[in-house]
Amino acid sequence: MPKRSRLARSDFTDLRRTQSRRATGAYFSLSCTPLPDGEATKAACVVSKKVAARAVARNRIKRACREAVRPRLASIKPPQALIFTAKRAAAAASSSDIRGDVERLLVDERK
Repeated sequence: MPKRSRLARSDFTDLRRTQSRRATGAYFSLSCTPLPDGEATKAACVVSKKVAARAVARNRIKRACREAVRPRLASIKPPQALIFTAKRAAAAASSSDIRGDVERLLVDERK
C-alpha cells in the first residue's frame, strides 16, 4: 500500500473526535470514519503487543493486512479512514486467512 494511502500517527488524534462505525471479523476489528471530500481513502493496521509480543510477528500481521487492503482501497467511496485493529487470533493466522477476513470486513462495510 503506498504511503499516501496510509493514516499517519497525527491523523489518529483528529479521528478520535468523530463518529465511526465498527465491524468485527475473526482476526480484525474495523473502524470506519468518514473523511472530508477531496481526500482519498486511507487505512491503518494496528497490532498491539498483547496480540503479538515479538516485533517480527506484529510486522507480519501488518504487512498481510496492508496487502489485503491495497487492491480494494481505490474502490471505496465515499472517502473513509479505515482502522484495522488486530485480535489475538491474528497472530496464528496465515496470510490467506487474514486476506479473507479483511475482504469480508470491507464487503460488509459497503452495505
